[in-house]
Amino acid sequence: MWKLRLALVLLLLGCFSLLAQEVLSPGLVPAPVSCKISANPNDRMSIGLLQLGVDSAALKDPAARRFSRIASQIEEWLKENRRQPDPALRQGPFGMLVLSLKPQDALALGPEGYRLKIDRTGGSLTATTPAGLFYGFQTLKQLTQDHKCPFVEITDVPRFAWRGMHLDVSRHFYDKAFVKRYIDLLAAHKLNVFHWHLVDGPGWRIEIKKYPKLTEIGAWRIDKRNQPWDWRATELCFDGKTDKAYGGYYTQDDIREIVQYAKERFVTIIPEIEMPGHSYAALVAYPELSCHPDTIRKDGLRGMDTFCAGNEKTVEFLKNVLDEVAALFPDAPYIHVGGDEVSPIAWSNCPKCQAKMQELGLKKAEDLQPYFMGRIAQHLAAKKRKMIGWDEIAAGKLPDDAAVMVWRDTAVVRQVIGQGHPVVLAPGSHLYFDHAQRNPKTEPPNAGGLVTLEKVYSFEPVLKDLPEAQQKLILGVEACLWTEHVQTPKYAEYMLLPRLGALAEVAWSPTEKRDWANFQKRLPGYLDWLKVQGYRPCGIKKNNLL
Repeated sequence: MWKLRLALVLLLLGCFSLLAQEVLSPGLVPAPVSCKISANPNDRMSIGLLQLGVDSAALKDPAARRFSRIASQIEEWLKENRRQPDPALRQGPFGMLVLSLKPQDALALGPEGYRLKIDRTGGSLTATTPAGLFYGFQTLKQLTQDHKCPFVEITDVPRFAWRGMHLDVSRHFYDKAFVKRYIDLLAAHKLNVFHWHLVDGPGWRIEIKKYPKLTEIGAWRIDKRNQPWDWRATELCFDGKTDKAYGGYYTQDDIREIVQYAKERFVTIIPEIEMPGHSYAALVAYPELSCHPDTIRKDGLRGMDTFCAGNEKTVEFLKNVLDEVAALFPDAPYIHVGGDEVSPIAWSNCPKCQAKMQELGLKKAEDLQPYFMGRIAQHLAAKKRKMIGWDEIAAGKLPDDAAVMVWRDTAVVRQVIGQGHPVVLAPGSHLYFDHAQRNPKTEPPNAGGLVTLEKVYSFEPVLKDLPEAQQKLILGVEACLWTEHVQTPKYAEYMLLPRLGALAEVAWSPTEKRDWANFQKRLPGYLDWLKVQGYRPCGIKKNNLL
């Protein structure tokens, strides 16, 4: 057992006049499996509290390298939040926070669970892996208000292994600093998957060394942010970046930096390289990969933005792209390949695609998609990666190890699970955060639907009538932030919060702890915590968003 003692310098305080009920709802989100708040032993009418002292934590066991980074994060947090103790208060002995890895608790805590105990002598945080220690630390940060932490005993384990949040950076580009801030927000909510939608028709955002025109051309378009979003009005900069260009992209060094940043916060990044549809930016950069190279710049905006499925050069191109992507995201078990809303129009009028259909004995142009995706999945398998795509990929035979992200009807869940494939639930009805939170007509520009905080909270990922073996194929849940109407980081945070808190509870908390009335009681404390962290939940003025 590795132990790490931190001089947390928690100063024991005497009696406090806080009422028990106030501390029983400390704004903890997501709700833990078990949470017991203890009274002050000197005054049973008040809650025991510890006050953070002035000194920083100090590593006492440098050999504990597996979680020394977490210890450093706790030290840094203490430094940022330290303050002089109130001289009027009776000062007690210094406390210690003991971090421990206990592999023997694996059955009870799993790979991400933890136990946190704070009392008058200090505290202990135990887990079976560094990830569990990290999530216990997130809880400690939420519990600590005004430099004080209640006496508490918490045992906590996540419900789902996949607790995801998506960000579309194709429609509107967000710089590296905001992406890191986004990851911080996910980690604070104990979410562990960042689905990075890097590629779509309006913009290609990831540097690919073998194909430089993807970012030289595909990352830039004429700036029309002062107009309502209109996909068909997209004008990419066909000759490259100009003075009127809007856009951007992440260099491979940027990607590596962000991947490492996420890893330190136990967030896995799942990159999405959209194919075979939604590919206008790529096809403008490399028109020879389209079914109709001579007209792609015009017709791509009218349903022709689809990679040519009958062209071997297309498959070669995408394999080369995925090779670089896989190298940049070494810890991603899945690579998202899109597969949604693919128009067969281009394939229906393409000699190469028609020849491929005849070779394969296919009757409809739509049947080319399963063939196309199968070849991509084979290549990913050779790279020791698995394919995940939007639920349209389930229309044909799925590759053996493919997973499906369901954004439409839950009937697809039954179909996919019935075939033995895992699913991630991301339904537009409940988890699309580009929709309004309160009123589509009075809120800033949005996708037009209504996904309230309560509706997010009400979502239940598991279909109860499924056999237990099939229920285990539900990897988890994910919400999506599409950005057609979300142009700025401020507005992105407005659309995320506080709905991200409801998502976190759906993803993390056990079913029996899910209670809307209780969540509402914790909501004011949660909102206060968000504001202290510098985030901007729903409710700020429209003029500050755009």
